[in-house]
Amino acid sequence: MNIIKGKKSLQEALKSNHTQIDRILVAYPQKNKPEIISILNQAKNKNIKIQFVSSEKIAETTAETQNQGIVAYIQIAKTIDLQSILQNPQKHPYILIADHLEDPYNFGAIIRTCEVLGFSAVIYPKDRNCQITPGVSKTSSGAIHHIEMVKVTNLASTLKKLKNAGYWLYRADSNQGQNLADCRVNLPLALIVGNEKKGISPVIQKKLDCKIHIPQKGKVSSLNVSVATGIIIYHLTKTTC
Repeated sequence: MNIIKGKKSLQEALKSNHTQIDRILVAYPQKNKPEIISILNQAKNKNIKIQFVSSEKIAETTAETQNQGIVAYIQIAKTIDLQSILQNPQKHPYILIADHLEDPYNFGAIIRTCEVLGFSAVIYPKDRNCQITPGVSKTSSGAIHHIEMVKVTNLASTLKKLKNAGYWLYRADSNQGQNLADCRVNLPLALIVGNEKKGISPVIQKKLDCKIHIPQKGKVSSLNVSVATGIIIYHLTKTTC
């Protein structure tokens, strides 16, 4: 059972067919606010259990203070496995692969960008990668409830299977690679995003088709991974947005 926090995440979860909401916890001081009342009315229409608790209980549940006084216990009801993508690349022409991202806010922001700009799935490893936490869900602004999340055991073997299914594998490189403006977009494609400190694993780098360089004018050496990913995703999908 996962926990999501905040009004926006819960509103999106209520609209999603991916997510099953088990129950909602609301802090007493928040229960008469218009946005909370709207959420609770939607929940009642879906026969979702609602509990009113103290603010301290909410904070204890999420282990974070920025929860807007409302959290929910959920199950991601609709999930797909890698085979579903391999069997139907036309349905998933744009996918993202997270190569051991550690920061939940980067992961959540990237998921949000993927969903908004037309990527249909995010693949991530079950070990040494940020998992689906309340922070990830909140930072995704509810996008996590509208995109396919695919957890895999081994990224190297996953990339090999994707290549065999016809996917082109792209990555960002802050030091070298093809200029983003000149990059040819081949579909279906998978964009691989590396760890915040170490970048993309050496074993993964060897399997990729195209390195992309974002031209920079400033003195700072590189961009935040979620910002860089957003720029690249926009370029890769701009002809179809």
